[in-house]
Amino acid sequence: MGRTVSFKNTIVVMTSNLGSQAILDEDADDEAIERSVEEALGEFFRPEMLNRIDERVVFRRLDQVAIRAIVELELSALEARLQARGLGLKLDEPALALLAREGFDPAFGARPVKRALRRLMEDPLALALLEGRFEEANVIEVSTGESGELLSFEPSSDESP
Repeated sequence: MGRTVSFKNTIVVMTSNLGSQAILDEDADDEAIERSVEEALGEFFRPEMLNRIDERVVFRRLDQVAIRAIVELELSALEARLQARGLGLKLDEPALALLAREGFDPAFGARPVKRALRRLMEDPLALALLEGRFEEANVIEVSTGESGELLSFEPSSDESP
């Protein structure tokens, strides 16, 4: 007994890197980017396929401000995990700036943010937790070390997470 599948209430999202070179061009304006992306789509897809696509969204390059916001969102998820263990988290401005700088790569968008957070923040913090450096109800203060390239983790004098 065959079943039919209805796509009546479905949105299909397709992504592509076609035209990404135009998006990376810092001097290109929105119109030039749109034209380049349309050209790339036309070279890759047959007109019959393009005619079936109702809407196209061209993503713009992420800048430092956007990456900083993404870092803060990712940190809020980490904070929630720490709060479940009775711990708080407090980063100073240089620590946030370091994470945003290390997570910024115009060619790869936000993907490097998670890697930078894991390498600079989550892995060293996990080791510090395993070593027992923080008690429940501690706030963990995060700052840049003396080199400015690594983060340091210390218990805060503020005891409320």
